[in-house]
Amino acid sequence: MSRYLSGNTRLRALAAVIGIAFGAVLVAPVYAARSDAPAQAASSDSQITARVKEQLAGVPSLKGANVDVKTDDGVVTLSGAVKDRYAKSAATTAALTVEGVRILDDELKITSAPKKVADPRVGKAANRSAEDDRITADVRQLLAQSIPKRYKVDARTEHGVVYLSGDVMDGAAVERLRGMVAQVDGVKNVNTLGLDAPFVTMNY
Repeated sequence: MSRYLSGNTRLRALAAVIGIAFGAVLVAPVYAARSDAPAQAASSDSQITARVKEQLAGVPSLKGANVDVKTDDGVVTLSGAVKDRYAKSAATTAALTVEGVRILDDELKITSAPKKVADPRVGKAANRSAEDDRITADVRQLLAQSIPKRYKVDARTEHGVVYLSGDVMDGAAVERLRGMVAQVDGVKNVNTLGLDAPFVTMNY
């Protein structure tokens, strides 16, 4: 809990110290105040509470905040929750400007930031991407071992489907590659539309 002394209270305390110092060295007649002289009425606790609440309502950073105000003999206590330390500071500053507030007790709590819940789709996407990368690496290794160096065939994988592209000897080589790649662990399908076999004979 933080406790603050209002500006008016500090001034009154300073004036009392100065008055005592001067009273020790100065001799002056003291006259009792007439009983019928009008006295300044002190603000009641309920009035102070109402004014503090009104003041807090005008603070933009406190909109939607749950701030409770209680006053006891000019001692104002703020309790409840605000969104961050800036709102907390704004609340105490605003309350201290209200006339009649002698002391301010700040019991405001800062609400914890909401925990971010991991999106399961993100995890699944990451796992799928890693699996696709693994399949691509396995297929490329297989191609390097199975295709003559004069032919260039590459592979990429999306969602378990392997896409082959490049040049091969003939149509039989295309089918042979399709069967080989389909045996790689994790492969769901093989797309050979990207392969170019210049010596394929088309039968009509």
